[in-house]
Amino acid sequence: GGRCVRAVTPDGKPAATEYQALSARVGEPVPSSQKKQRRVVGAALVLARPLTGRTHQVRLHLAHAGFPIVGDELYGVRAETVLLSIEARREKSRNARRDAVERLKTTRNKNDDASDADASDAVNVAAREAAARRLVLSRPSRSAKEKENDEVYSDHEVTDGTAASDGVSFFAGRTALHAWHLETTHPSDGRTLRLATDMPVDMQRLCAAFGLSFETVTLGTPET
Repeated sequence: GGRCVRAVTPDGKPAATEYQALSARVGEPVPSSQKKQRRVVGAALVLARPLTGRTHQVRLHLAHAGFPIVGDELYGVRAETVLLSIEARREKSRNARRDAVERLKTTRNKNDDASDADASDAVNVAAREAAARRLVLSRPSRSAKEKENDEVYSDHEVTDGTAASDGVSFFAGRTALHAWHLETTHPSDGRTLRLATDMPVDMQRLCAAFGLSFETVTLGTPET
């Protein structure tokens, strides 16, 4: 049979989903291979809480909100497209830092040749040098947990933050959606049951490839 595709419409059945972006990585705009009208501009790790139970609710609501799920063939985007967007931004940032270094060197050379510059010129030069230094040193610091993730998944992400040559080929054939926390009522005695589990390894590897932190939703090994 055909696939059942849902849509958000004004006359549709009431449905609600709460969501929060836990970590995000900005990318350069890249056309989606699945939706011609959609552009991919990075990635985010999103925590969603469905308040109702409609078909495809989380997948559809996140796509409607601008967070299409990676690997979702109906409403989402391909992992390769997301990585391409992030890599483009990483390359742009590297080029900007490299250009800033060159401008800083050029400015210093000019200062050596023009010792008779007046005070206003010196102030302008100092301001440009300070701006260049800020750009060179603007790479955000990484938490201890993110550095640990780099070591754990070092075969999928190299030290400068770019993805390894195999990209995200390990993540194929499924949707990057995980039931992280479930709450239900025990059918016999009515007790509230809360069940939680970490994301599977392939989704953790995907986060690492995208440069996303998943420390806030990592439970770790249960104590015995």
